[in-house]
Amino acid sequence: MKSVFNKEGLFEIKAPEGKISSKLPGFYNPRKTFDRDLCIDILSILKPKKCLDLLSATGSRGIRITGIKGIEEVYMNDKNPKAVELIKENINHNKKLIKAKTIVSNEYAQEFLYKNRIMFDYIDIDPFGTPIPFLESAITFLKNRGYLGVTATDSSALVGTYPKACMRKYHSKVYRTPYYKETGIRILINYIIMKGAESEKALTPVFSYSKDDYFRIYFKCETGAGKTDSLLKKTGYLTYCPSCLETYTSENPMNCEKCRTNSAIGRLWLGDLWDKELLSKISLKHKIVERIKEESRIQVPYYYEIPVLIKNKKAKQMKFEEQIRLLREKGFKASRTHFSEQALRTNAKIKDFK
Repeated sequence: MKSVFNKEGLFEIKAPEGKISSKLPGFYNPRKTFDRDLCIDILSILKPKKCLDLLSATGSRGIRITGIKGIEEVYMNDKNPKAVELIKENINHNKKLIKAKTIVSNEYAQEFLYKNRIMFDYIDIDPFGTPIPFLESAITFLKNRGYLGVTATDSSALVGTYPKACMRKYHSKVYRTPYYKETGIRILINYIIMKGAESEKALTPVFSYSKDDYFRIYFKCETGAGKTDSLLKKTGYLTYCPSCLETYTSENPMNCEKCRTNSAIGRLWLGDLWDKELLSKISLKHKIVERIKEESRIQVPYYYEIPVLIKNKKAKQMKFEEQIRLLREKGFKASRTHFSEQALRTNAKIKDFK
């Protein structure tokens, strides 16, 4: 199979040419260059010493992590021997840029972790599909005050397209809402928090986002039953009523207060999606990052899809800038959201739009 070099930052990553598929000898997705750019920016701030790229494929993420000042060791693992050959070839090709010690292994992810029993400051899980099979072992070997990066590309189960799959895999009830992407990412966060709680590790989300067909979340790990219990108090249920468009959040499932419809979603994360201190230090210039910096000032757990409101009100849509100005003049917080081009995040209730 023909291979080509892909430019990422200062690095050049060799990868098989062809349609993106898990069957490639070394999986590489050029559309996720932004994801890796952001990862490098975040890790440059967090400065973990010992890192693991658990599902390394071509080594694109792990090799770029080796270029971060202050990182001492980067482990790269993949079960595919052909992928491991590519990782080693890419390490050699970029050796002048690599600052950290590199360790490459060819094992199944869980087998690598339990066999070597190394505690890491940062573990990255970027699978083709769901991260579920890798979470328990990764959390086990994550240090106190360490960080976990998790990607999920099975978003169709999380956002309500396949509710039975969501209940089966993530143990949460879900149906399609206008803010389905945020619902999906909050269900995923809740599931990962619950996995951490099993071993008394509090996994607090510090940066979350949605792009294309994937969700990406970074967690800070702190050990202790007390910290875990405090974190669990920030999970609960979200109720969206398709009749009156009202949204509620609650500790336990509830019906719409007006229509009495049974439409609770959850269990899911109701806390903040972004740590403001970390966010303020991110220097990457990108539309998604700028949108998140804006909406992080209003960390209410949902947003409004304006076309949905217009459909029900039979009204015309004014410019977003004007909507935001009017809401702020009324004393509400308001901003655009990275989750949707046609939505606003605000702490105003639906009656304030009406």
